[in-house]
Amino acid sequence: MRHCRLPAPLSLRGGGARHVSTGTFEHPPFKYRQQHTFNTLPVHDANRFGGRAAYLREIGPVNHKTKGRLFKRDPRTVQFNVDVWAAQQTLRKKWKGRDWSVVELPFALAPQEMQRVVPELYTDVPQMTNVQKGDFSNIRGKVYDREQLQLALYGGASKPYPDVVRVDPRAMTLDKFL
Repeated sequence: MRHCRLPAPLSLRGGGARHVSTGTFEHPPFKYRQQHTFNTLPVHDANRFGGRAAYLREIGPVNHKTKGRLFKRDPRTVQFNVDVWAAQQTLRKKWKGRDWSVVELPFALAPQEMQRVVPELYTDVPQMTNVQKGDFSNIRGKVYDREQLQLALYGGASKPYPDVVRVDPRAMTLDKFL
């Protein structure tokens, strides 16, 4: 899978600032557990954190005569589930806010630095793109212009998009225009 950058929008609605959530994603302690009343919901119900805080089954001996089967929560497991939920929400917002699309290319037509095995996300340290050429960026964050890949995407017959003209800003001095 390759990333292909889309053209930038002409205008930004609502300003360019992103909303940064300041919410806390720590599961509240169990000592504040409340009963369900007419105006209060229990903190540990399944409606919070996307249902990740639902009851976990108690394993062990249970006195069926007095209590029946108990349902009990392990705080470490519940907090892990809440952390997974928060990470999924962050990933969802990053994915919805992308300005690129994913295209698939054959291995031989891919850019040279992408023609290698990239390990699965979060299973290894992030791989650097090309250390020999001084590109130490994460290879998973590599985004290519559509114009760079159009020979591989559309064949060599004709280019549907004009080539991107790259100008070095240090070369754009005033005496070039005078």
